[in-house]
Amino acid sequence: FRKGTMRSYLTAVIAAAFLGVLIIAFPVSAEINLDESFGSNGITLTSVGRGHDKAYSIVIQENGMIVVAGSSAEGTQATMALVRYTPDGLLDPEFNFASGPVFRALYEQVQIESAGVGIDGRIVLGGYVINDGRRTGVLVRTYENGLVDESFGLNGTVLLEDTKRETGFYDLEIDPDGSVTAVGFSFNGEIENPFVTRFRNDGTIDSSFGQDGMIIDTQVAGRYQGMAVGPAGSVLACGYVIG
Repeated sequence: FRKGTMRSYLTAVIAAAFLGVLIIAFPVSAEINLDESFGSNGITLTSVGRGHDKAYSIVIQENGMIVVAGSSAEGTQATMALVRYTPDGLLDPEFNFASGPVFRALYEQVQIESAGVGIDGRIVLGGYVINDGRRTGVLVRTYENGLVDESFGLNGTVLLEDTKRETGFYDLEIDPDGSVTAVGFSFNGEIENPFVTRFRNDGTIDSSFGQDGMIIDTQVAGRYQGMAVGPAGSVLACGYVIG
């Protein structure tokens, strides 16, 4: 994603089970103190649903707006959560994301792990859904105002369905042309492997990337959990291996 302009503070997001989405702002200086001009004395706490809310990713748009993505659980079901704040840490009333209940009706669990903002302002969320105990990588794209972009995939959603493997995304980057590169895991029923995949601007998989749009490192067990794209288009991924 592109990093937007920031005021003189560093904003961090912490998953806050039982409480909601917690944002803490620190001024950028030698001495770390809460930026009391942000939210309520440097802290913004938001209850998204009626259960446990967790935030996993944060991006700042060029206009200073703060987008936070994660999941909201109610009982045994979890769905995606997406909220936006003003640069002062207040909820943005003009942000219209309201698709969480739709996904709750479709899937047993929806886990959003990452978010990115393209140069056109559109937001891409990445993670995985669970149905019948099986994980499937998912991307969702919205417009800058939070409304789902139905030109992406099927009604704004892309599922990386594979009858042989389970998949999930933990980080993503959006190229200037709108294509999305995502990293995470690929599970063959026995071993999780790190993998990278790329999608075109319309949500179709880019078959020119790797093998049929994917690169799966079958030499090690583990997963990629972070990534960056170099100036020449090279993909750098980090995570862990087991053994």
